[in-house]
Amino acid sequence: MTFTPSPLQTLVLFRLLFTGEEPKQSDVKQLNPRTRKELIEAGFIELEKRGRAQHILLTDRTWAWASDHLDAPISPQARTNEAFEALLARLKHFLQARDLPLAGFMADAAPPEAATHDLPERIRAACFALTDGRSNVRVHLKDLRNRLADVPRETLDKALLALQKEGRLVLMHLDDPRERTPEDEGAAIDILGFKRHILYMER
Repeated sequence: MTFTPSPLQTLVLFRLLFTGEEPKQSDVKQLNPRTRKELIEAGFIELEKRGRAQHILLTDRTWAWASDHLDAPISPQARTNEAFEALLARLKHFLQARDLPLAGFMADAAPPEAATHDLPERIRAACFALTDGRSNVRVHLKDLRNRLADVPRETLDKALLALQKEGRLVLMHLDDPRERTPEDEGAAIDILGFKRHILYMER
């Protein structure tokens, strides 16, 4: 029989996952003996004696379950700030370590096939969002990449080159060196040794 943690049990599991705590069982007030036993029997937690106290430890099964159930409902009647604050701290470290913008993390996930199929329209929408709906207005590739941070660089580059071939946009070099930032250089597309830092969406 498949065990599904209750919303209150889920909150406790998320709290321990995100904070890394291994608390005394007596300190986890949200779990009574019955609900704690359920999690033990289901293989989500185990107890380890340290001195006179029993500490709660998460198992590998909890990590596997959480990966597929981050959207699981949690109890609205219990404090969630510990888990939420710990999650945000870990998210900040994750994004900074990989130099990723929050916008990319927040982008709606889509199956790879759908994402690839819709990419030209996403590029168009992103460009018009950056230019307040105007065509033939300069868009920096660094800004476009930030808007579409969930799209792999190689995939985005291929889509941009295809759109240029179709005459829907033009990739251009940023001539004034005073305007080129390190971010512009890092985001540029190299075409035959010539960097393109900006684009103009034709239509």
